[in-house]
Amino acid sequence: MAEASTFLAWAESLGTMTYYEILRVPDDAPLAEIQEAFHSLSLRCHPDRFVDDGPEVAEAAAAVFKRAAEAYNVLRKPQFRQRYDNELRKAAGQPQQEAVRFDERKVETKKQHEQRTLFMIARTPKAKQFAARAAEL
Repeated sequence: MAEASTFLAWAESLGTMTYYEILRVPDDAPLAEIQEAFHSLSLRCHPDRFVDDGPEVAEAAAAVFKRAAEAYNVLRKPQFRQRYDNELRKAAGQPQQEAVRFDERKVETKKQHEQRTLFMIARTPKAKQFAARAAEL
């Protein structure tokens, strides 16, 4: 098990690390290697393992785990990984103060531009009745 000082130092440096550096894989790593790296890292730094080591260590382990999960969720999806790699290439020529982060919620799709109504999201006939009534009011 890692020492407290290791997690504290690692948590402090997360802001400048790329997703590849966090998972400790090369940037051309296949999906299987990324999955294995995430699985290994999540077993080592899951916050539940450090509950008895004090709140500071548990918070540091949680920060590492959260960033590892974030990295894995981006790198395992080809479209997100490609966009992340493009952002890394853009940032390569600029002074790096903070790591490139990718927010998959910001990926726009045609459906996001469409206004969804209550009637559209209602699933049951009874719910559709209530939605129609709400639209009238």
